[in-house]
Amino acid sequence: MKKMTTKILSLLLIFAFSRVDAQVLSGAAFLRSLPGSRLQAMASSSTAGLDGIHSFYANPGTIGFMREYQWSAGYTKWIADVYNASLVYGQRVRMPWSKDTRITLGLLYQGVEDFDSSDGATPMASANDVVVNAGLGQPLTFISPWLSLGIQGKYFRSTLDQFEASAFMFDTGLFYRTPN
Repeated sequence: MKKMTTKILSLLLIFAFSRVDAQVLSGAAFLRSLPGSRLQAMASSSTAGLDGIHSFYANPGTIGFMREYQWSAGYTKWIADVYNASLVYGQRVRMPWSKDTRITLGLLYQGVEDFDSSDGATPMASANDVVVNAGLGQPLTFISPWLSLGIQGKYFRSTLDQFEASAFMFDTGLFYRTPN
């Protein structure tokens, strides 16, 4: 009975503190939809993913524990003719300070084909978002064999018809995996 009560309380806490977005509350919402079928199936809950190629989008610290080399390409067409594509590559490289350094390169694209929501009163319009990123990860074996540090830089560009915005971004993450 005590186990059942604990499970029910855990589920209630999860639902109480979960957030459902009825609308987008900020710009660049494209950055919230992470690439890869595994991440999408897990509702983007990959902050603790160990060696998946897409996990560094959630936590750059995972780069340090990636496999020897990985790559992924994906394409998804959603409703209303929205589509996205991704190309991601990562590998171990030998650096002067370590033979276990890893790098990642990624390209994410989301677009909307030309559309007309004015019944011909205005010209057709289109929209797209692009993110190009590069990351570097390093296991911190001098502290612990289970700790990794990762950094990545990103360039983001968003276009809506004749309007365009862009920004450079920087992420850093620390990742600790258990010995098990």
